[in-house]
Amino acid sequence: MLTRRNVLAAGLAASLVGCARNQTAEPVHIWQGEALGAPGSIKLYGLDKAQSEQWFAKARQVIDQLSRVFSLYQPESEISRLNRDGELQNAAPEFLDILDQSRRISELTHGAFDISVQAYWAQVTHWQNQGLSSAEITREMTKARPLVNYRNVQVRGSNVQFLQKGMAITLNGIAQGYIAQQVAQLLAHSGASSGLVDLGEFQAFGPRAFTIDIQNPHNVLRAAGQIKLQNTGLATSASGGGALGKNLSHIFAPSGKQVAAEFASASVVHASASWADALATAFTLMPEREVLNSLETAQVQRVLLIRNDGQILEL
Repeated sequence: MLTRRNVLAAGLAASLVGCARNQTAEPVHIWQGEALGAPGSIKLYGLDKAQSEQWFAKARQVIDQLSRVFSLYQPESEISRLNRDGELQNAAPEFLDILDQSRRISELTHGAFDISVQAYWAQVTHWQNQGLSSAEITREMTKARPLVNYRNVQVRGSNVQFLQKGMAITLNGIAQGYIAQQVAQLLAHSGASSGLVDLGEFQAFGPRAFTIDIQNPHNVLRAAGQIKLQNTGLATSASGGGALGKNLSHIFAPSGKQVAAEFASASVVHASASWADALATAFTLMPEREVLNSLETAQVQRVLLIRNDGQILEL
């Protein structure tokens, strides 16, 4: 049986298979570890082993620091305290930053991306393994619908408050990209010629181009395509990845209804890995027309969409 932690890791990390292929014989040093419950790695080019190890240690500190802010599994993290108490004073700058980004992406996607869907997760824990039908799931999810509205997450200065009692938020659709981006920004000052941070989502820096294989959601043993990253971020979301059951995806529509997604997966290239992460999540819930209309405004550099029938749309 999948635990909630394993489901999240599957939905946020395992839906994406990335293989960064070396282009030259330039020395590379690799760190492997974990961020927010998902496996991760960092590749640094152009530094010696001792220098790389020093910067890997600094990157680990950033990952640990941000995990103490964003992790739902640490009871004293900032997000856990906000969800428990309904308010949080003196929030960390990174927490305020990611909430601001989340709000802007919610507006841009007309609410398809909504961090307040955590209320649905709480509902799911009561009946996940009961084999409910789609109609029964919809009825159960409707009970939590009044608690889902990103506009009810109020930020004033450094204080955060829920305007609706019983609300909760999750940052699992943006936090891995955010952390990858923060780590990459740190390592860009290391003196490395280039680097690739993979913490469930990718952020590349430097002139080196990295080739990433995108997993086919219909056949996990095959790649559906390749994307080259150069000073950009990449994220993939799959509507079926980490599914909670036959009739329930791990990606919740803010409406609470089990929508018939047009895309089995969405891969987004953006200058910011956090934006790529959130947009990929949203695109699995949005009609094709709305996705295409949002690309320019969202400053998406490239998108690879895989339809449920296996057709691939690249822009």
